[in-house]
Amino acid sequence: MAVKEFLSKYKLYTILAVVVAVLVAGGVTLGVLLSRNSTPPADALDANVYIMADGTVASADNYDYALDIYYSSSSASATVCRLDSVTRNSTSSATTIVIPETVTINGTARTITTMNSPGSSSSGVFYPVRSIITEVTLPNTITNIGWYAFYQCPNLTTITIPDSVTSIGHYAFRDCSGLTLIDIPSSVTNIGRWAFYNCSSLTSSIVIPDGVTSIESYTFYGCDNLPSITIPSSVTSIGEYAFRDCTSLTTVNIPDGVTSIGRSAFRDCTSLTTINIPDSVTSIGGQAF
Repeated sequence: MAVKEFLSKYKLYTILAVVVAVLVAGGVTLGVLLSRNSTPPADALDANVYIMADGTVASADNYDYALDIYYSSSSASATVCRLDSVTRNSTSSATTIVIPETVTINGTARTITTMNSPGSSSSGVFYPVRSIITEVTLPNTITNIGWYAFYQCPNLTTITIPDSVTSIGHYAFRDCSGLTLIDIPSSVTNIGRWAFYNCSSLTSSIVIPDGVTSIESYTFYGCDNLPSITIPSSVTSIGEYAFRDCTSLTTVNIPDGVTSIGRSAFRDCTSLTTINIPDSVTSIGGQAF
């Protein structure tokens, strides 16, 4: 059969399903696949779960939020792999939300472990209610705060990341311009690109956990009220534009072990008076400072 006829008959999504099945058979877990901003595997199902703002179960006729959830029918633990969207009932005035630890779908309790946008920034987890949300409480079952999770929630002022979280994805808190404080727990080992881009109201110091090996590109770009940052000895690279326009930073200690500092990493950090660069650094990009 010609390639053109094959694609016409089986469609591209069927090919994708086969590829995903091969990956899963090779040991790539469903949770890992869904932690990326990609199409769900072939065995993924989705359902709406209705809750009140305090996280209690509600009905489709009277609710504050509807959680659009993906889950796997083949998983022994029946884990909810992704929280796709939150849609506020038009009659609700709730500005806070508690994400429950478990939800019941078709009589089976499923654990929420991941929050991840199903596609792009326009379908970020909280995108439909981004203008009203002020506070979110995450359950201790969450391990992955995925791509675009809190993208452009300008009125979000408080978020507590539980100790169960190991990964904060790309763009997770981008443009959360009202966020004043964020504690990254020691359990986190990965922080994605643009994760805290333009969090311009951050006024408390940030400690990057020991175990994070790379500060990715644009991670703290535009955090112009960030007073200080602690970089652990586990970090080996600082990406381009990582701290650009952090105009309140005055001192930065780069630990031994860092080998590269990307271009414009500390560009326009106009208050920076002291920066210690260790002998381990072998590459410094253009306009890094």
